[in-house]
Amino acid sequence: MLRYSFLTLFSIYIGYSSNSICYLYITESVVFLSTWLYWLNPIYGLRRNIDIFCTIIAFTYHVYICILNKLFFSIILYLISACNWPLGLLYQSNKIHSLIHIFGNMANLSLYLSL
Repeated sequence: MLRYSFLTLFSIYIGYSSNSICYLYITESVVFLSTWLYWLNPIYGLRRNIDIFCTIIAFTYHVYICILNKLFFSIILYLISACNWPLGLLYQSNKIHSLIHIFGNMANLSLYLSL
């Protein structure tokens, strides 16, 4: 699962190269760091809770920016990403969970390139 987290680096790079959205790539950087720290030694505890908290905050903030700017394609991608979370838990599937990262980063790129 750690390798799918590295998709976020591409989103961070695109966000960084677009000067007008520096606040969005910062939230992605925090998510990447918290995810990376958790997956170095993936045990349930404080690091996992911090990772989930950072991800939820960044997700909510990104969707809020999409709503403000009426970026419906990005919103749909974020919702597809969010729907994979319970499916991954239900089926205990890392492949389904990886779709969270794939669709989430697609949504990030769509958002960054639309602003």
